[in-house]
Amino acid sequence: MRSPGLEIWSWCCSDLTGLEEKPCFGAVQCQLSLVAGSCEPPRGGGQSHQTVRLSLKWTFKVQWLGGLRLCFRTAHGVQGSKVFMSNAHMSVITAIYGGRDEPPPVPFGFHEAVLVSDKRIVSDWRNVVLPSELPPRLAAKLPRARPDLFCSNPISCWIDANVSDPHDWLAKNVREGLEKEDLVLFDHPKRTSVRQEIEFLKKFSKFRTLPMDELYERYEGLGFQDDAGLFYTGVIGRRHTQQMEDFGNAWLTDITFGVIRDQISFPYLVTKRSLRVGVFDGDPRVDIELREHPRNDYFSHSLKERLRLRLDKLK
Repeated sequence: MRSPGLEIWSWCCSDLTGLEEKPCFGAVQCQLSLVAGSCEPPRGGGQSHQTVRLSLKWTFKVQWLGGLRLCFRTAHGVQGSKVFMSNAHMSVITAIYGGRDEPPPVPFGFHEAVLVSDKRIVSDWRNVVLPSELPPRLAAKLPRARPDLFCSNPISCWIDANVSDPHDWLAKNVREGLEKEDLVLFDHPKRTSVRQEIEFLKKFSKFRTLPMDELYERYEGLGFQDDAGLFYTGVIGRRHTQQMEDFGNAWLTDITFGVIRDQISFPYLVTKRSLRVGVFDGDPRVDIELREHPRNDYFSHSLKERLRLRLDKLK
């Protein structure tokens, strides 16, 4: 269905040349379809195998949101049943927009490390430069929701830019977690439901204006029971399958036009699509390292608590 005043714009980028390795966009061809009031196509082209510059403008002037969906399609598709997980190569991916973070050390055990950013960043990561007119927090949601667009391997692990892996924990546990599951991540260490998360976020002024209650009520009207748990989405291992692409498109849509806090929409969308979700046997405050940052006001990062949690785990 098409609403008056909306344009349906699509583009296909088929010539990402200048790379010595596989194209960073996950395939030689990528197609993007947007329902938007104004959109400009990107101009592809890489300068080296370390830095690829792309351009993408999103200027959304949408009044009618019924049936709205972002759809990113890759020309390839890896079927999960055909991937032998114990031998498959894995990518790790993160994003930095607005200069808010420094690149973390590249985690051990991955075959590719991809950093998506709005400006060139020199580091040990392969840098994909993708400027955006979106707010930095929202721009970084694209590689979080659709890492397959940027990674050349059939398995990826998204990590927030404040996450590091000093104990070489991630690669082994991501591979093991995906042996039988479509994606794997941590349970939230402090809350167990979307409703609990919403009520907690209301304590902070920057979240109070978000339509969290409205989105929750819409999910309830669609049959959401809020019994799938609550997840920490700062680390997500996943297989790159068509089913995962569809999930990523839907997740990005609800983040962009619903609530930017992606933990709110994640449980409903994985339940609706019957995805097999694995949970790490661990705690993000113990098994990985979360660099302190003002945005991380929903976790406790005190040294005393981290030591207590680690000692409890060793008992």
